[in-house]
Amino acid sequence: MTSPLIFNRLANWIRLLQQSPTIEKRYWPRVAQSLALASMTEPLRVWERRRYGPRIAATDLHPEPIIIVGQARSGTTHLHNLLSLDPRYGYISTLQALIPTFINTAGPVFERLLPRLLPATRPMDNVAVRLDAPQEDEVALANVSVHSVIYQLVVPRWGQRLFRKYTLMDDITPQEFDEWRDAWFYVLKTATFLHSGKPLVLKTPPHTGRALHLLRLFPKARFVHIYRNPHRVFRSMRHMFQKIMPPAWWHCLDDNDLERQILESYAQVMQRWYRDMPQIDPARVIEMSYERLVAEPIETLKAIYQHLGLDPAPVLPRWEAYLQQLGAYKTNQFTPNERDRLLVERHLGFLLDRWGYREEGVQR
Repeated sequence: MTSPLIFNRLANWIRLLQQSPTIEKRYWPRVAQSLALASMTEPLRVWERRRYGPRIAATDLHPEPIIIVGQARSGTTHLHNLLSLDPRYGYISTLQALIPTFINTAGPVFERLLPRLLPATRPMDNVAVRLDAPQEDEVALANVSVHSVIYQLVVPRWGQRLFRKYTLMDDITPQEFDEWRDAWFYVLKTATFLHSGKPLVLKTPPHTGRALHLLRLFPKARFVHIYRNPHRVFRSMRHMFQKIMPPAWWHCLDDNDLERQILESYAQVMQRWYRDMPQIDPARVIEMSYERLVAEPIETLKAIYQHLGLDPAPVLPRWEAYLQQLGAYKTNQFTPNERDRLLVERHLGFLLDRWGYREEGVQR
């Protein structure tokens, strides 16, 4: 099982089908399987709504979450894992992200079941899959609502359309925005309920393009932006989508269209971030490179906390233990080529200049 939507709601699949996506004949069994699994787990959702719905609805969200932003494959997961070690914060776990609509009802059962279904490591890298590990809130959102860019895995030819609507929030209608916000708040309230009212550490790359909307919902939020050499990010993103799209999609996407989507969305989301970032209180936003975090992890984490007005002392021993446990973890290595270099320079040259990167990662 590699699709993050394996336990999606039946209503979400129906709403997606009502939009008449192209479904290639060979993938109709996949559609049928998705509908069957959603139907089988629907009684759990009904019970969850009846038993826990009022308590989740009554849960107050802490007004000061930490929101990690940055393009996918830029080190956001590594940073999320580190910041979520702080005992003063909660987070969306992988278990919650996969079964957000019935985690309180069947969490312990699926905690025993899912390790038999999940791969030991993520398909795009060597990061271990753990149900208690921090996970993107966008995955949980997609399993609650159809209003998520995650559905590009299912209908990849709609990638740019979904990106504009649910990452940049440009083409979203007022009704769709209200539904998106309510579904996202449901995810956050569930996590807050599970973590006894703690503020949350949130991470998902789409937040990079919707920071201004998040700021309006959480005026006291703290933002941490991590970036990485665009040459390496592009190759890593291409590899990631080539691994995670085929097991989930209802129609194919060729490599040229995939590369175009990656490069165009990368440029657009970073342009949006740098347009909106000046509207965030400078004391509540900080940027750093992935290379700095890897080279000087403790010093970088301390700098993040100090800039954001947080005390690193309670979490420092956990950071040190976690980093020691990681040891000499190696990221994927991809062989550069001239074609990729030219594509990145053409679309993302403004980021190479802004962040001071040479071709392969050494900052000027």
